[in-house]
Amino acid sequence: TALFWGSAILLLLYIFEFIISYSVQYYGHIMSASIEHDMRNDLFSHIETLSFRYFDNEKTGQLLSRITSDVTEVSELAFRGPNVVLCAVIMTGTIVAMLIMNWTLAILIGGLLIGKAFHTVKINRKMKDAFRKNRVKAGEVSARAEESLSGIRLIKAFAMEDFERKRFCSKSREL
Repeated sequence: TALFWGSAILLLLYIFEFIISYSVQYYGHIMSASIEHDMRNDLFSHIETLSFRYFDNEKTGQLLSRITSDVTEVSELAFRGPNVVLCAVIMTGTIVAMLIMNWTLAILIGGLLIGKAFHTVKINRKMKDAFRKNRVKAGEVSARAEESLSGIRLIKAFAMEDFERKRFCSKSREL
């Protein structure tokens, strides 16, 4: 009978976990899409209020990168953030259950989980730096393309298409 009750409790916990996971995924997606939309609109409205001096010092491609890529990153955080909390709750529950069953094994597994968490944070920081540098480079490519395309009539008038294509290709290679 203990096996039956243990199995029933485990089944109920799995059903509960499924409902929570589904809710987090469904409502998290809706919430992140709404946040992304609102942030993009607010950012665009703010950019429109800036002075001419600001636009003299900033490249349009970098601004486009902020409106698109950076807002998407924040939206992803809003969507994935609750999963981190859910995983933490599940891991804590697992460690508590293991402590009840076999405390030495629980301490060993807990230590490994903590080590893996520190490793993940370290790797994540390196990835963020690489992604940040990549977004700057992508903004430079967008800026180069925007400058070329906004002056396309002048470029065509002076037959400078090859020159502009080479400038764009060199900037694109840096990406």
